[in-house]
Amino acid sequence: MDKQHPYNIFIGHAWHHRGVYGRVLQMLYDAPYFYWKNCSNPHKGVYGLFISGILKKKIVDQIAPANIVIMSTDVYNEKPDWGSFEIREAVRQGKPIITLESHEKNVAVPEVLAENSNVVIPINEFRLVAAINDHVRLTV
Repeated sequence: MDKQHPYNIFIGHAWHHRGVYGRVLQMLYDAPYFYWKNCSNPHKGVYGLFISGILKKKIVDQIAPANIVIMSTDVYNEKPDWGSFEIREAVRQGKPIITLESHEKNVAVPEVLAENSNVVIPINEFRLVAAINDHVRLTV
């Protein structure tokens, strides 16, 4: 991984662009000598289209170029139907999954996340970067 070959990362977002999603973005942007491209694109106010399948296609397309998928316990718990779709799609496409534990105490990692993740880690910049380096599958 270098400037010419950054990691392509999809961050599960359930169509939110603040909170944990924003925190993960900031951690990755702040990580020294870590080059990456954001494959996720949470459009504001479009969650209602989930039922129609329009957003499902967008997620399929966003996950496709990713080398790795990052999921958050907190985002999943907020919108489990959407998070489940993101997880199933990542598994279907053969993407490694990193799950971030909740930042709140006594919140368990949902079973579907624990069962499908390559690793479950606390929300921490250094642990996240290390997990990405350990589990990424380069498609270059």
